[in-house]
This record gives sequence, structure tokens and C-alpha cells, in this order.
Amino acid sequence: MGREGGGGGGGGGGISAKAMGEIRKHEKEIQNSKVENYFYIDRETGEVLDSGKGTAGKVMVDSTIMRQNPGHVFTHNHPGKYDAPLSASDARSLVSGLGRGSKKAEVRAITRSGTVYRARITKPVAHVGNAIAGINSGWGNMVELTDQRSGRWVTVKGWGIDIPGLQYRIDK
Repeated sequence: MGREGGGGGGGGGGISAKAMGEIRKHEKEIQNSKVENYFYIDRETGEVLDSGKGTAGKVMVDSTIMRQNPGHVFTHNHPGKYDAPLSASDARSLVSGLGRGSKKAEVRAITRSGTVYRARITKPVAHVGNAIAGINSGWGNMVELTDQRSGRWVTVKGWGIDIPGLQYRIDK
């Protein structure tokens, strides 16, 4: 079975072709919603492990399922007329919930225009507290400076964010 998103070193973070098909299908379902919706999807089988609906500005997720099944794909929509990139909150979810104890996890956000912002980890996060502090201080600058590098994974270095294996990508 094929893989998407390997590369980038450190074990990749590849998603099976079947799972990628399911992810894209669910992203199309929620792309034009006026409120945020999410799906937590198994990176191998494409099975939906959890899903839910929030408000125009956020979704509340029961992290129990993510703690019990770390390392999969969390995708959601960013409603509104602007192409909003992944927020610091999205990044904090990646390192504290999705990726805890796992070397593979990805968070994605699709916008109304169809742009998909993605971040993934390819190595276990050793110090979650330090990772969160780095995201809080540097995420906005990192997103702004990497925005022009769409279509490929960029390893996040600098901006006070010290998370080995953290990568960022924009698919337009």
C-alpha cells in the first residue's frame, strides 16, 4: 500500500494511501462549514477514531481518545473568509496530545479556499513543557516566515521552538 508524506528524515510520518483518501474526503465535507469541525483519523486504516463540531473559532476535543491512540491525524477546518494557518493552539495539541509518546502525529487545517496547513512530528517529544513554551513564544513568527514555502515539508528550526522532528507544510 502506498504512503504519502514520507521524506523529511527521521522516519517520515507517512500516511497510508487509504487513510489519505479518507482524510481528504472528510476535509471536503467540512471545508465550507461555518463552524469548526474535526476528525481524528487512523493513519493506517483511515478509520475515524473521533469527530466533533465546535463554534466559529474553536473545537473542544475530548483528549482521552488521543491519549489512548496517539500518533494519528487530527484534521479540522478553519471557517471564515481568510486562509488562517495553523494556530499556536493547533501546534500545542500536536505536541501535548496527538504526539505524546509517539514519533508520528499530524495536525491539519483546511480553509474555505482549499488550502491545507499541516504540521507533524517525526520524533517523540521529550519535554512537552519546554515544547509548549517554545510554541507559545515563536509559533506566529515561524508560520509567517515559512508561509512562502508551500508544497513541501520544512523542518522547524529556530524561533525559540526546540522540538526535534517538527515539520510544517502548506498545500495550496
